[in-house]
Amino acid sequence: MKSILIILLCTVAFGLEYQSCSTVSCGTGANNQCISVYTNNKTTIVTPCSANQTCADNGQFSGTTGNWAAANCAEKSAQPSPSIDCSVSLTTLTGKPCCNDNNCKSGSCDNGICEGLSNGANCTVDEECRPGYYCKSTNWTFPTNGTNVTNETNLTGLCSDSLSSGDICTFHNECPIGYGCNNSTCTQLFSQDINAVVSDKRFCKSDFIRNGKCDGIYIRSNNTRLSSPYACTIGQRCNYVYASDNAVAAEDWCQCGGVKNDTGYCGSFGNVIGYWDEVFPKLQYSRSDCSGNYSHTDNFAELFNCSSLSSIEEQYLEGMNEQATYWTLYQSGAIDSCVNQLGLFPTNVTLGSDTSGAMMMVISSILLIFA
Repeated sequence: MKSILIILLCTVAFGLEYQSCSTVSCGTGANNQCISVYTNNKTTIVTPCSANQTCADNGQFSGTTGNWAAANCAEKSAQPSPSIDCSVSLTTLTGKPCCNDNNCKSGSCDNGICEGLSNGANCTVDEECRPGYYCKSTNWTFPTNGTNVTNETNLTGLCSDSLSSGDICTFHNECPIGYGCNNSTCTQLFSQDINAVVSDKRFCKSDFIRNGKCDGIYIRSNNTRLSSPYACTIGQRCNYVYASDNAVAAEDWCQCGGVKNDTGYCGSFGNVIGYWDEVFPKLQYSRSDCSGNYSHTDNFAELFNCSSLSSIEEQYLEGMNEQATYWTLYQSGAIDSCVNQLGLFPTNVTLGSDTSGAMMMVISSILLIFA
């Protein structure tokens, strides 16, 4: 699975008139040069590389500002094959791959996956109990800040049923799968609206927290709040403001989309309200092959690994991430005829009945360029 990150992109851009924007189109035929720039007529030709190569574009496809530079094809880096260490002894946690019983902390490997300890079994960490259970303490005090206890080595407890939705709690793993402890209450992940007071971003529909409250980004240009596809006029500024208080998070120039007209796009940020807060609630989960931290997380890589989300949902998230990364070219359609060969983004991604065309960047972690 590709690494899925929510990255709030800030592309270096310059004030442009649309006449300065390069027209971008697809080339054909074998060519080691994947980006060819013709400055005399402001034309850029992009040509797909061979199957074992990739275009070393240095981010040009994801930050279309009108300033293109020639780029060549390069050999793809070999992807490491996933492996299982069959030599480990009694360390592999519930839901993780195993070779034999001796690998698993629970002492039980079933069909290549570590089983968890059953209800009432002695335990030291939540992750060794079966899904839907946690290691209830018999000799330590829980914290009161809604986070998991640390340094649990040599502590003892019993695998016990999880609490229920709305129950009073002291840490995330006490709560049902797909829930966490939000201000001492078991709360479903991705369920809280903008301005809701939360203890962790995982409870927000936007998966974004600021000053202890759920937040997100609106996009404005020419004193107007934009909606998808965030079209703007080349030469104007794009302002990215916090939804909670309209404070400016960042700004940049309207970006060219590779088509010769005065329309561009504000496409530098992915955590836009109207998208995240609609998409993430559809990814709420209630099952897991894993337990403990792995079944109470907003880390999508872990959720896929633990089967909390399906392969269809994984493909959807990757597709949406790619569309958002290359937002201006995706919206303009300038390279639609060769985008599949380039491997940049799918032209259509759906999940359910009403998510086609949404812009979203998804996350195992967040790189914040503003605080």
